[in-house]
Amino acid sequence: MTRQTPFIILLACSALAHAAALDDWIGASAQGDAVVCKRELGGEYFFLATNGLQAKVGTRLDMTGARGAHKLSVAWRITDEQGNSLVAKIPPVPLRNAYVRDGGSTFAEDVQVETLTGPASRTLRAVVEVKKCPGDSCSSADKDSAFYTVDVCGRR
Repeated sequence: MTRQTPFIILLACSALAHAAALDDWIGASAQGDAVVCKRELGGEYFFLATNGLQAKVGTRLDMTGARGAHKLSVAWRITDEQGNSLVAKIPPVPLRNAYVRDGGSTFAEDVQVETLTGPASRTLRAVVEVKKCPGDSCSSADKDSAFYTVDVCGRR
């Protein structure tokens, strides 16, 4: 039984380290904007922060193992409680778009500013659609492609 106790403590420390890393990355990326929601999923980070009619969105995606040419697509959908888009038809302003190494892993970090059509409602939803594909094409039939959706801000 005493052998299990250190293992349990290590798991707790590991979870705290992930939370600290997520908060540190978001703090550096959001730079004082109000963080509305954040999510860590499988070592990947997502956040939405607002400041008036601007929404700062960020992703940190694990690209470890991606070699040579590859395609990465990230699409944010920010909606109100009725499912109506809150994003104006204005191209986002990129703030950061880079590949970074962290230990033995490689991450694609992206932070951009979206313009909102009005103040963010109390109940909003932010969903991120991610596509990671080898080569220049992106097909769901390709076994090495990854397609997934992350619910960053669920309905409240």
